Amino acid sequence: MAEKVRIAQLGVVQPHAAGYRETLLHMPEVEIVAAYDFDSEAARAELAKIGLDCPFYDDIGALL
Repeated sequence: MAEKVRIAQLGVVQPHAAGYRETLLHMPEVEIVAAYDFDSEAARAELAKIGLDCPFYDDIGALL
């Protein structure tokens, strides 16, 4: 099997972000490996709701 495509989600609390995240999590060939949002408190709460444990960044430069 090929290596997974590693994704960093930028904008965790944006209006369509949850739908994109749900779609990606259903794809066995994709792995969400990091997340970024300027609203770190709200974003961490969103990720905790679904149990997604990945590094979170509130500085996009640090993520990149």
